[in-house]
Amino acid sequence: MEELNPYAAPQSEAYYDNTNASHVRQAFLRTESHLKALGLLVMVRSLTSLVINLVMMRMLLQEYGMVVLPWPFIVLGSLLCVAGAGLYFLRRWAGLLTNVLAFLVIVIAFNQLPAGWIAIVFQACVLAFLRSARARVVLSHEYQAAILRTPMIRSRPAAWLVPAVVVVVLVNVVLAMR
Repeated sequence: MEELNPYAAPQSEAYYDNTNASHVRQAFLRTESHLKALGLLVMVRSLTSLVINLVMMRMLLQEYGMVVLPWPFIVLGSLLCVAGAGLYFLRRWAGLLTNVLAFLVIVIAFNQLPAGWIAIVFQACVLAFLRSARARVVLSHEYQAAILRTPMIRSRPAAWLVPAVVVVVLVNVVLAMR
């Protein structure tokens, strides 16, 4: 039986050596790519929403001489853009920020029904993915240490990113034109 030393430095179960870190990275590489793609998708969605809000503001100014600044939507879009960039770089704070903002967007979307259903479904999918066990592992501090130990392993955004970006941009444009 192994004798425990009460004065020894604490041993963490999450410690990975380079070979173990590469095995862990390989196991979660697909989740990494999905998180990166989700980050880019959130950024594209927030940027298109920001552009549409600014174009609508300019149209109101030219048509009616009114200056209407949709500050809540501009701030929310900017924060979502920052959160998307953080998700692309797999930062833990971005996962937390995206969770909070997704709840906020769902609450706002309920005020914009029936068109708000699209935002509700999108944000619900984002929340479901970010709350999954695999996404929480990828966004953990221990996994970030494994990423730093294995810079030779690269993950790319998922293959579904391009069709999803096209759909998101088209839906935003169609909803803005109605």
